[in-house]
Amino acid sequence: MTHSVDVEELQAHLSEYLRKVEEGDTIIVRSAARTIAKIVPDIEWVQPPDPRGLKDLDLRTIPPLNVDPVALLIADREKDRNR
Repeated sequence: MTHSVDVEELQAHLSEYLRKVEEGDTIIVRSAARTIAKIVPDIEWVQPPDPRGLKDLDLRTIPPLNVDPVALLIADREKDRNR
């Protein structure tokens, strides 16, 4: 569903509108009768969870990591700092 709202209304009820976005709605933000922004849900965020759930997850089937995850995080942060 799409909702159209002016800036003042959005500011007054921001958490309510963000909750709607989390549920999959789109918010059109207007100022002086013209559209200035569109708030859309993050597709990954609103996707339903895996119907199997975690209870059926067999951790023995997950392959081991062949890399150091901490080293990857550090390298990624360094790359962001250099931008």
